[in-house]
Amino acid sequence: MAGSMYPSDSFGDCSDIEAGSLVEWSFLGKTGVGLLLSAGNMERGGRKVAMAKVKKLKSSEIVEICCLVLRKHTIKTS
Repeated sequence: MAGSMYPSDSFGDCSDIEAGSLVEWSFLGKTGVGLLLSAGNMERGGRKVAMAKVKKLKSSEIVEICCLVLRKHTIKTS
């Protein structure tokens, strides 16, 4: 079936955002901005999930975030 996901496929993708990019996220009502350090597939619950390591700008804390909720930060001009 076209478009089906196979168990070997990764859940999510970070290929459109490169390391060093400024990223933002929103997940369960919490938002953040940080610097993308690295991204890749990790084993979570028996399947591959695209995860990213991000250094938060406000606290310098390094967190792991699912790539599905990340987007490249864009500067808004008025």
